[in-house]
Amino acid sequence: MTSSSLYQDSSQLLVGVTVIAGPIGPAGPVGPTGAVGAAGAVGTTGSNGANGTNGLSFSPSAVGIFSGRSAYNASAMNFSYLATDTSTLYFKNSATSGDWSAGALFGQGPTGATGATGAAGTAGATGATGSQGIQGITGSTGAASTVAGPTGPTGPAGTTGATGAAGAASTVAGPTGPQGIQGITGATGAAGAASTVAGPTGPAGTTGSTGAQGIQGITGATGAASTVAGPQGIQGVTGTTGATGAASTVAGPTGPTGATGPAGTTAYSGLTGLPTLGTAAALAVGTGANNVVQLNSSSQIPAVDGSLLTAVVPANSTVTAAKVAEGTGSLRSVPANSQTAAYVLVAADNGKHISITTGGVTVNTSVFAVGDTVSIYNNSASNQTITQGTSVTLRLVGTATTGSRTLAQYGVATILCVSAGVFVVTGGGLT
Repeated sequence: MTSSSLYQDSSQLLVGVTVIAGPIGPAGPVGPTGAVGAAGAVGTTGSNGANGTNGLSFSPSAVGIFSGRSAYNASAMNFSYLATDTSTLYFKNSATSGDWSAGALFGQGPTGATGATGAAGTAGATGATGSQGIQGITGSTGAASTVAGPTGPTGPAGTTGATGAAGAASTVAGPTGPQGIQGITGATGAAGAASTVAGPTGPAGTTGSTGAQGIQGITGATGAASTVAGPQGIQGVTGTTGATGAASTVAGPTGPTGATGPAGTTAYSGLTGLPTLGTAAALAVGTGANNVVQLNSSSQIPAVDGSLLTAVVPANSTVTAAKVAEGTGSLRSVPANSQTAAYVLVAADNGKHISITTGGVTVNTSVFAVGDTVSIYNNSASNQTITQGTSVTLRLVGTATTGSRTLAQYGVATILCVSAGVFVVTGGGLT
């Protein structure tokens, strides 16, 4: 064949030495993927790179507990504050007051799993007994009972006292006794010579029987009193007693009182105006068995056993099966005085408890007396302040610390007045 002969293979047509490309045919279908060849050998590890420069250390702008962060609320943007009680770091997002970022743990890894509980240690020795608390103030003496107590047993009769010595003779004559019987008249003697001196009047003859009473004559005028007493004639025989006249309507004069003789020792049974003491004639005074209790020189009842007394109720008090109460309230409870705003204690709060929810309580001077007590209950979930008023000393119990105190949520404190304007406060939740 010549140069014009045709040569043909699988990909092109040759005419002599001159090659003419034909049009490209459509792509054939993709053949299946061949198997992955074996991995090549691992190359050698390159050498370590040079160490980088150390980063700058970080120090927060301020450090403190979380509650102290508010003091920096007005700081500039990017100001940092580390709260040491929570190990949390905060940044100011802007200069706006209080615009803080969310906290991020700082210098503290995640909390590890709780370890197993260790074996219980041996019990420590019992601590010494605390000192005796302050003696409570003795309550005031109640008023006298208005209910009579039961009558005590009758004591034995006392012995009869000795008869007193006879009084001295009276210096005033007693009334004249009745006239004795007339004696027999003696015989008449011989007549003597006429005397120049009047002799004594002879004895009166025997009196005849008394005649009937004549009509009463008119009473003559009273003559002048004689200045010479005549001799007493012989008493005649007393006539029969006449009928008793009507009682006089005019009281006669009282005769003079005789001198009182010295009083002798008189037995109780000889006294008049005796007090009623049951069936006893007399009882000794004292504090022993069967004695009548006698007040001392200060008008006080001496120490006696009062365990048998019943129904003794002081004034301004009540006694029931459930409770005993006096003027400020029950002796077995502490009355409440509930307050919902700032409150200043008053004298009527003595013996009560103040239930406060907000505003706190103030203790002022010249309100309470020594021994007065008031309890305070913080009936809220926030702190309440017990304020020491002007000219008041409010001392924390067991210390020399004075001033206003803070009562934690639901805490209880008791205030005791120990002298004018001086108080001691104690309780739970008190700082």
